[in-house]
Amino acid sequence: MKLYKSLFLAAVAAVAFTSCSDEGYWEKYEMTETQYSFDQAKQSYSLTATDALPSVTVALSRSTNVGETTLPLEISFNNSIMSVADSAVTFADGSYTAELVVNIDEANIVMGTSYTANITFALDSINFFEHNYSLSGNNTHTISVIKDYTWVSAGVVYMASNWAGGYANVPVETAKEYTDENGYKLYRLNSPYYYLEPSYCPKPGAHLQFILDAQGNAVTIAPTFQAIGEASSTGGEWFFYYHPQADYCSFTNEGNVYTMKGAWARTDAAGTASLYDYATELFQWVEGWPGATE
Repeated sequence: MKLYKSLFLAAVAAVAFTSCSDEGYWEKYEMTETQYSFDQAKQSYSLTATDALPSVTVALSRSTNVGETTLPLEISFNNSIMSVADSAVTFADGSYTAELVVNIDEANIVMGTSYTANITFALDSINFFEHNYSLSGNNTHTISVIKDYTWVSAGVVYMASNWAGGYANVPVETAKEYTDENGYKLYRLNSPYYYLEPSYCPKPGAHLQFILDAQGNAVTIAPTFQAIGEASSTGGEWFFYYHPQADYCSFTNEGNVYTMKGAWARTDAAGTASLYDYATELFQWVEGWPGATE
């Protein structure tokens, strides 16, 4: 019985092997349609306060230079400072390449804010059959831009956090290029919740910014929403919210002890923000306090 079974399996394997090697049975597919791809998968720009970036150029390529072709694109922005004149690119007859220009409204950039654009090929039913996107190339392109001040050390604070329910030493920094007409300076607590509760904020990079006068007195907290680096249970993230006209918001100091009152806000997976609860955070400037006198 075992012998018959072995002979049967051997025969099946022989037939399968013969079929798979038969040139007449398997027709080879040769790609003859034009292939399209982005030259790069992403472009990232980290700019200083004095750097200019009025636009970003996205290069695309195709596998032929014959004929003029307009290629539709799907473009999404997380902001209002980026824009395009047209959501399509045209390959001129005789050209292997085309370019999309993404314009940037530099005058309205908020320092320290990350701006992104995501660009893909438009795959509607007509274009799916007319255009072929390279399997080995880049089928999407992402642009990220952040413009920030040069931050230099301004000492250390000892922070008491109602949110974290704990205490920690937190570095404080000042923006080298920022001094307004009143002599006010911009400061930030560098990654406070990374130091206060790293299990919830596992990496640095989410800061709390504020403005002081020339004597080191509290002026305001800005911007209005500041991410604290922690994920929310609603699929978004947590923010410290401060609005100078809200009666529950204030920023005060008594000497080197500062009190920040605002609200905790969170976003959902779609990015919609909602206020959650009142916020009160305190810190004492223990090293490098700008209000100290010799």
